[in-house]
Amino acid sequence: SKVFPVSPNTLAITVNSIGKSLQYYEMAKDVKKTISQIQLARDHLSKFKNRFDEIGEKLVKAQESFQKASTHLSHYSTSVDRLEHDGEAGGVGAVPAAAIPATALPLPSLFSE
Repeated sequence: SKVFPVSPNTLAITVNSIGKSLQYYEMAKDVKKTISQIQLARDHLSKFKNRFDEIGEKLVKAQESFQKASTHLSHYSTSVDRLEHDGEAGGVGAVPAAAIPATALPLPSLFSE
């Protein structure tokens, strides 16, 4: 070990420089940590966005299917109402119940007791 005699001013400047170097080192470590946290947040956001888009597409498809089913139901309901009305009126298109084939009659429900 060597001992170097220095003035108080030189010692203060040297200690201050070492302190600043340590602060910069700690700051660099914090910057690296912050950058890795930002990248992690970016990855999570990307996964969330992809999942969000998938769910949105499925909701659009479900809505389209619902609209199609609603249209079919409306047409079917109108047809049944028309048949019922024609049958009550005894008008054109009224078919006696005996003329309806057995396969066209309602099937018993699987859930009835």
